[in-house]
Amino acid sequence: MKKGEIIRMYQELDLELSEFLASLTKEEKNADLNGKWSVNQNIDHLNKVLLPLNKALSKPKFLLRYGFGKPNRPGRNYDALVQRYHEKAQGPAVAPEIYKANENLVLGTQDLEGTYQALSLKFLKIVEQKWSEAQLDNYLLAHPLLGKLTIREILYFVHWHTNHHFEAIKKIRGN
Repeated sequence: MKKGEIIRMYQELDLELSEFLASLTKEEKNADLNGKWSVNQNIDHLNKVLLPLNKALSKPKFLLRYGFGKPNRPGRNYDALVQRYHEKAQGPAVAPEIYKANENLVLGTQDLEGTYQALSLKFLKIVEQKWSEAQLDNYLLAHPLLGKLTIREILYFVHWHTNHHFEAIKKIRGN
């Protein structure tokens, strides 16, 4: 999948998520479903993932090369990456401690959603402006479960992961 397609796919998902969040009440955003994360906790988790990712994608590329090396295999397509994630997770994945949502998160939702929107827009801007099509396949970042992934695979994962949490959010609402 080309960079422009990935960006458009993420933009569409981001817009749909934002519109859905706007339709929820504060109470709905703070309610959980059978002990699962609330809407706010899902957004908090997405924020905790996007913040360090944006920092990593903004680093000079020579630092990424130094820290993670060069790809030693062809990159996976979207479906193969998701399949690999499910193979490694072997059931519901548990977020590493630094990415876990705050368990006592009962906040006004403006701050969380505003932070999410800012981080999401920054993510898109970084990808659009700092990464060429060829570079997406020639640099690596580490994923806590999947190990080293190409930047393109990271972009696929961000889309899939955001959609996964959006689906969890919709279940809380009963959609």
